[in-house]
Amino acid sequence: MIPNGVDLPPEEESSVQASDRRYALFLSRIHVKKGVRELLEAWVAVAPDDWELVIAGQDEQGIMRRLNLPPRVRYVGPIDGSEKWSLYRNASLFVLPTYSENFGVVVAEALMAGLPVITTHGAPWECLESERCGWWIPMEPGPLRETLRDALATHPDELQAMGRRGQTVVAQRFSWPEIARQMVDVYKWMVRGGSPPECVVKD
Repeated sequence: MIPNGVDLPPEEESSVQASDRRYALFLSRIHVKKGVRELLEAWVAVAPDDWELVIAGQDEQGIMRRLNLPPRVRYVGPIDGSEKWSLYRNASLFVLPTYSENFGVVVAEALMAGLPVITTHGAPWECLESERCGWWIPMEPGPLRETLRDALATHPDELQAMGRRGQTVVAQRFSWPEIARQMVDVYKWMVRGGSPPECVVKD
């Protein structure tokens, strides 16, 4: 299985208003399976006053319009391009408590931007734990609250160190040169035979 590749665009100015507080970022389409309601409940329960939660993404079902957002939670709507990457770069933590993802491109983007990530077992990112660049947890209220509390209490230097480890993981596994190398290996194997490359999984 060859994963998607990820690029980090060059630094650009953004029209998205910067936050005065450190903030955690949720960036995805707003859908019930993405766990935004669960995230809000956990945030209200554990977030300290010096953190803000920024939610970004297309509100396909009008979920955000129906929610009474608590203090220190800001919905910025759908974003892309330089605005998206500005939000990544200025955040301190990325959170995606999803029920189901095939890959989770936003997780890879957040890691490439240098953010530690909290995501759930609905996304195939168990390497967050083994590579010490985030948290991979059950999609349940208790673990989400506890992990969010721990992450928000983590020293900024450690969060940054986790983010740097995440950048290394993405560069090694999901950069376009690495994806191209894996594709070449597969084609060579198909033509020449022999032992399959590591990315080929046989039942």
